[in-house]
Amino acid sequence: MSSAKKPKWYVVWVGHSPGVYTTWTLAEKQIHGFPGARYKSYESREEAEA
Repeated sequence: MSSAKKPKWYVVWVGHSPGVYTTWTLAEKQIHGFPGARYKSYESREEAEA
């Protein structure tokens, strides 16, 4: 069994700069201190961009 984590994709709908991000660090910068921020993680790029 592999112990490597599958990469996640993060979508920010409402934040400083809405978009799709490849790391939580980048996504978090867009929502930190933004009232009413909306975001979610996905298992694949296809899901994130749907």
